[in-house]
Order: sequence, then C-alpha cells, then structure tokens
Amino acid sequence: MTEADSPRASMRIVSPADARALLEAHRRFLVTTHVRPDADAVGSEIALAVFLRSAGKDVRIVNDSPLPANLAFLDPHGWVERYNPSRHGKLVVESDAIVFLDMNDGERAGSLAGEVRVSPACKIVIDHHLDPKPFADAYLVDTGVCATAEILYELLAETEDTLDPHAALGLYAGIMMDTGSFRFERTTPRVHRIAARLLEAGVDPTETAAPATEGPSGPGAAPPGEGADPASRATPSPQAPPRRTIVIHGTGDVSLDPSYIPAFGSNGYGW
Repeated sequence: MTEADSPRASMRIVSPADARALLEAHRRFLVTTHVRPDADAVGSEIALAVFLRSAGKDVRIVNDSPLPANLAFLDPHGWVERYNPSRHGKLVVESDAIVFLDMNDGERAGSLAGEVRVSPACKIVIDHHLDPKPFADAYLVDTGVCATAEILYELLAETEDTLDPHAALGLYAGIMMDTGSFRFERTTPRVHRIAARLLEAGVDPTETAAPATEGPSGPGAAPPGEGADPASRATPSPQAPPRRTIVIHGTGDVSLDPSYIPAFGSNGYGW
C-alpha cells in the first residue's frame, strides 16, 4: 500500500491554527474521550471545556466510562457526565462539533461510538497516538509529543495570556501522567518549560502528583494491563502473585517506568 492509498492520506490533518479556527466556528460542543480514561484524557477534557466556556461556547463532557475516583479532583464542578442514551442522544445529534480527545479510533468512544458515527456534527480529533483511524472530519495529531495535554497547551497558549488555574491543573495532570512523573523518554526540555508555566498558573504539584499518577481506582478504571491502546494491553503472567497494594516510600529515586519495575509492564499499574 502506498502512502497515497493509506487511510491516513484520506484524513484532513490540520495545524493548531486550523484547529483553533474550527473551535471558533462552532458554538455547541460535545467533548469525549476513550473508555477507561486516564489523567491525560480527563485533564484534557477539563482544560478544553474551560477554554471553550470562557469563549462563550456551550460545552458538555460526556464519556462512556464513569470518572475514575482518583481523578475526581480534576472535576470539582461535576462537568464529566457518563453517557446515557435517553439523556444524551439528542445532545449528540444537536451538537455543532464533537471533539475526541486522547483517542485515535472512534470505536474507543465505547457506547457513544454508534451515536457519534452518524451525528451530523463536525468531528475533531486531538491526539498524540500513532495510526489514527479515519472516522472524523479534522485531525490535530502530533505523535512526537508526550501527551494530548501538550497539544492542547499549544492551543491555549496561543490565545490566552494567563492560563485559567482549572485548565492548567488538567493539563499538568495529563502531562505528569503520560511522562511517568517527568521520567519517560518524551520528557523534553519543552515539556519542563510547559510544566513551569502551568505551575506559575497556580498548580500545586504536591496535590496533583499522587492522584494523577497512582493506579486507577473506581468503576471507570482500567483493569491491570489495560492501557489507552487495546493493542498494548498485556496479558497478566500466570506466575503473577495475588493483587496487593504496593507502598513506595521515597523522594525521587523511584521510577514507575516498566523498565525499572517489570511487573508494571506485564501486569499494569493497578497490580
């Protein structure tokens, strides 16, 4: 298959400026993300909702999965709703635009997938994962960044002199999650500069680190070994010991990178 014949060739890949123009052109937004959302997914949703609402837009955040308990601190106002066909079916149809965050496949919207597939709304993907599928109208995708939150920072920083503290918290939590607390390979100097600006906007890192990066909990959490991409889910080893709580005491010399603690790679962070 040539590049011209690939599914990606038929997608409309947009620049940050193009994406901002699309956001400005619509008024009623539905924002969603993948099933079993993590801090990058939820934090990005909250940050985008703050940005759009400050611009006078109507915004609803609706997900397949309930908000994981460890991420409730990102949503103090209860903006994140769990999809219910009887309550949200009309919303999907009447929205001007649907924004998919931190997901590269429409099927990853879970129970919303069928409804949004036939919705006449403009569908916009903002994501950092490889191999996006052709299901939307516009794609702002950068696979070289650490997190979807880093892409959203670009959108917000270009239009906001001062970042809203609530939006900054969501972006910081997302970046912290997807960099493994600033330890993974894509933790670039730019990522640290972004983090510095988010701290200047009012984020308290001591209150953000533990809940944003701890093993997911609650009904919306991913099972052990289940990550953002189904292809990356690991099958637990039959030799794995029973589930238990791991308590790590330390001040910076411990990494949750699976290369340091192999069990996290095979059994997931909830192991």
